[in-house]
Amino acid sequence: MNRGSDDNGETRPTGDPLDSLRLHLAEFKEYAGYLSGLKLAQVRHTLQKAGLLISLGGACAVLTLVAGAMSVILILMGLSHWLGRATGEAWIGELLVGGAVLLILVVGAAGAAARMRAAWRKNTVREFEARQERQRVRFNRDVEEAAREQVRRSVPQHTGGKGPARAPSDGHGYQG
Repeated sequence: MNRGSDDNGETRPTGDPLDSLRLHLAEFKEYAGYLSGLKLAQVRHTLQKAGLLISLGGACAVLTLVAGAMSVILILMGLSHWLGRATGEAWIGELLVGGAVLLILVVGAAGAAARMRAAWRKNTVREFEARQERQRVRFNRDVEEAAREQVRRSVPQHTGGKGPARAPSDGHGYQG
């Protein structure tokens, strides 16, 4: 091939169209690599900045919680000492304040648990109601209607005077 080289050993065109194409492809490859390297550096910088902000935010949150906890402890200790002086016995103030705090925590935890269970139940009911609605749209009936139809088909309509009709047993004592 009739290619020339510069002092760095890199290819430069000599007039051959393929050499010119190779040079353009090499230039494109270099620019694409440069752009992808730039984008990777940008992503790395963004992740580093996010990590720094998260760690600083976490440290601030911990310090805020510690300061809040210390404030509550100091207030409760002051209240305990005040009650102890008012009653003449320090242990009475500590007992009353400790018991009140414990009662508040238990009642709060029980209330939060009850609200969470109610929300979970409500979400579950909403999920299955939406699923039944999709069943009605797709199959013109939902699972409850299909079960009622199955029971109607499996239970004899005429008892022949032998008493009320009963659903057949599944062999495990369940009569559906």
